[in-house]
Amino acid sequence: MQLHNIGNDLLSAIRSNVGRMAFVTSFGNLTYGQFDNLIGGIALDLKEAGVCRGSRVAIDTRDARIATASVIACCLLGASWLHGSRAAYQKPGLGITHVYWAGSRNEVPPGHPRLISFDSSRLKSRDMEFWLDKVDPEGYASDSDICRIGQSSGTTGSTKFIAITLRDMWERAMWKSSGMPADVLPVIACLFPPLSGVGCNTRLRTLLAGGCCVETGPGTLLEPWQAAG
Repeated sequence: MQLHNIGNDLLSAIRSNVGRMAFVTSFGNLTYGQFDNLIGGIALDLKEAGVCRGSRVAIDTRDARIATASVIACCLLGASWLHGSRAAYQKPGLGITHVYWAGSRNEVPPGHPRLISFDSSRLKSRDMEFWLDKVDPEGYASDSDICRIGQSSGTTGSTKFIAITLRDMWERAMWKSSGMPADVLPVIACLFPPLSGVGCNTRLRTLLAGGCCVETGPGTLLEPWQAAG
């Protein structure tokens, strides 16, 4: 099987859809061009903090735009990632090397010696042209490398963590429902959290297809979004 750098494949799709809308969210909307810059800023944050192949990054945010961009940045650098949750922080055996945190000013950041905080002003102050050259991503060494640490309650009600390889991650991201038309750009209302298995895979495959992720949030009625087109 050909080795896929999910980050590079997504970046190619993003850069071929610069003028389209990538995210519609309550935090703000992003075009594909703006999303490209967001990925670049986060990739630079991670690279400068020492994230590389073999690192394991806990991504801790409720903002789907930052969460998805962080996943892509980790894939570009060949680092495995997981949802930064209370359950994960209580498991030292997971081997978290860095935490990428994007919370509100009122929130207490997680305690970790290698905490990296998202700062939108830093993104604005940087020259984001040719950011990929500055990052020099190395990606994964093998399609059997660990790409993500999944989290599931399973059937017992206690949290379980599952290592997902790059090969498995790619196949899950590429899966498409038989009910999705092949000739229509998808506009997906995302009900699952962005760092959950289904949530992340849905957003990645939507972006790979040049579609738009509409962030409704859990429990939010769809009518306002449908009324807005």
